[in-house]
Amino acid sequence: MYKISRIFLFLLSTICFSTQAQSFTKGTKTVNLGLGLGYRGVGVLGSVEVALVDDVSVGLVGGVTRRNYGYYGSNWGVNYIVIGGRGSYHFNKILKEFDVSVDKLDPYLGITAGFRGVTYDNNYAGYNGVNAGLMYGGYLGARYQFKDKLGFMVELGAPFSSGGITFKF
Repeated sequence: MYKISRIFLFLLSTICFSTQAQSFTKGTKTVNLGLGLGYRGVGVLGSVEVALVDDVSVGLVGGVTRRNYGYYGSNWGVNYIVIGGRGSYHFNKILKEFDVSVDKLDPYLGITAGFRGVTYDNNYAGYNGVNAGLMYGGYLGARYQFKDKLGFMVELGAPFSSGGITFKF
């Protein structure tokens, strides 16, 4: 995980120093759809954000992950369903202060909190269970807009890390 974080930060800094500035201004809306890892499983994740003021956004996040285990005839799995809120700070103004331009790039840092539902199934033992609780975490991410309203995004964090497409309105 440490190596992946270092590679991501290197790529992020390389892109930051090679493009021009774009701002995440009040009223900007984004929708992210991606595939990723979370709770030790693979899943589908999505989020919606709205900028309340320049460089600060809030929104909703949701995701579903599944982890299958199979040991010597036993086939069991764990499903996580997550829904919650998120808040992000976008670094565009700070980068402009240091004369770093990020034309099509939107780097950000954020927190997330919400509800997590968990289901367990074990076909071999006949056990099925349900659990629920709070979900919280943080993320470091970036969006790159290759068209005015379409781009791709990457987020590294907990409980989810993902990559996918982003729509900007």
